[in-house]
Amino acid sequence: MKKKEEEQEFVELPNGNKQVLLSDGATVEMRKPKVKDVRLVKHIKDEEDRELAFICNLTMITETDMEDKDLKDYRKIQKVLESFL
Repeated sequence: MKKKEEEQEFVELPNGNKQVLLSDGATVEMRKPKVKDVRLVKHIKDEEDRELAFICNLTMITETDMEDKDLKDYRKIQKVLESFL
């Protein structure tokens, strides 16, 4: 029985940050979250809005630019966030 290899969604960089390759060939780097990052978004009640703000803070990408990403690419970025938690 062969085990299907999953495509690596991101690369861990030497500094501990992670980089993901998007479908258009661009890359997004996400830094390691800190306690202060969680505290910064904890006041946002809507879970989707809170996650978006959290991701934007860690990637230094504006919410408008992040909202313009393909959903497939946003899912990759979500997986990077999940890998830190």
